[in-house]
Amino acid sequence: MKKLLLIVIFTVIFVFVPYSVKFIFAELSDSPSTWRSINSPVTSTIYSIYFIDDNTGFIGSEGTIYKTVNQGRTWYQVYSGDNFINKMSFHKGIGFASCYDVVNNDHGKLLKTENEGETWEENTLIHVDGFVDVEMKNELEINVVSFDGYYFSSNDGGVSWSPMCIWFPGLIICGLEEFNNQMFALNPGYLYKQDSTGNWFPISHIGIYSYGDLVIDPHSNSLYAGGDNWGATSAAISSTPDEGGRWEVEELGDDGAVRSLIFCKNSEYDSYAFGEITVDNVNYSCIWQRKDATWTKVYTFPCQNWFGLMSSCESKNYVYAAGGGGMILRKIKSTASIKETTIAKKIVSQNYPNPFNPVTKIKYHLPKNSEVILKVFDMSGKEVATLVNKKQTAGTYEVTFDGTRLSSGTYFYRLQAGEFIETKRMMLIK
Repeated sequence: MKKLLLIVIFTVIFVFVPYSVKFIFAELSDSPSTWRSINSPVTSTIYSIYFIDDNTGFIGSEGTIYKTVNQGRTWYQVYSGDNFINKMSFHKGIGFASCYDVVNNDHGKLLKTENEGETWEENTLIHVDGFVDVEMKNELEINVVSFDGYYFSSNDGGVSWSPMCIWFPGLIICGLEEFNNQMFALNPGYLYKQDSTGNWFPISHIGIYSYGDLVIDPHSNSLYAGGDNWGATSAAISSTPDEGGRWEVEELGDDGAVRSLIFCKNSEYDSYAFGEITVDNVNYSCIWQRKDATWTKVYTFPCQNWFGLMSSCESKNYVYAAGGGGMILRKIKSTASIKETTIAKKIVSQNYPNPFNPVTKIKYHLPKNSEVILKVFDMSGKEVATLVNKKQTAGTYEVTFDGTRLSSGTYFYRLQAGEFIETKRMMLIK
């Protein structure tokens, strides 16, 4: 998969301790300084997250797009296919998703929705290599870039496209951004710019090995890129205040990489970097926050696979990040005018005992009659057991899961009851 070519593969020893389960699946908090996990409908890696407003958002994963209309409490599937979702962009109910088709030789595909993401259809644009980024300027002007260095623009809402090679065919491109009314493209080491004639040319070496995000800091009017320091001994962030004339690199200290960056428009304090680090051969997802012009590590937790946090976005009052193992995190902005509220009654309880060997019980409550599916998955997302698959009446239920045939490790159980979906972790120790 082309996506994986941009990933540094770490040798990972997974170490889990009992408190980490509680830490990751924390209760709702009303503290603006707290990152917390919200419900996720998938256990596979989430490559793209996008929220239209505080209530309505989307995640894109390995062949699926899910939508929420209640701040991520429940999700429902709006797309399923062979296309891995790399990036999503929306404008006034119209949206595009850049993808690569894993069945058809990683060909680039583009999905489009015209009804706020309720349904998605393949656009006519198809390319021999995957699409890694899509940017909507408005409902008519759309820009797409492919992994092998081709730039496509449309001025009619995606009906027709104008292709152009960025510098030379086969050049790896991992990010696209419009800045000061000009288009910029990022490859792992160089910044490229489109001139007034539409041609592309290299500007400068960015000083780090980048992993895809080229973003604007609206408070300093600078471009930022995240990655590592080429030697892969430190996560790093590089910035330029003058469209690539010079770059300033800040190494973040830990072995790892920055995968995504966000600078919230209405709050300079809410500037974050997301990725993963390795400490004592253990891989952790990591969040850094910019404080007084310096990036400081503020949140870490064990990765559920070798992917850390891959994507981020903001809504009016929240900042979101998502990545490996289907993890979705949310934080209230420092400028938010709302407070979180605790859900009155849980649908799915944490299994007990946890950790367990080899039997544990899972309890759930149905507020109404529902078609119920309860399945167990391993760390790779492979289904290992179906515990319930039938219609059940409203009430409280308890199911026993026997892991005798399974090896020690972390597993996920996912309950789907009608449109409600919730996933939790459990640990088998033999």
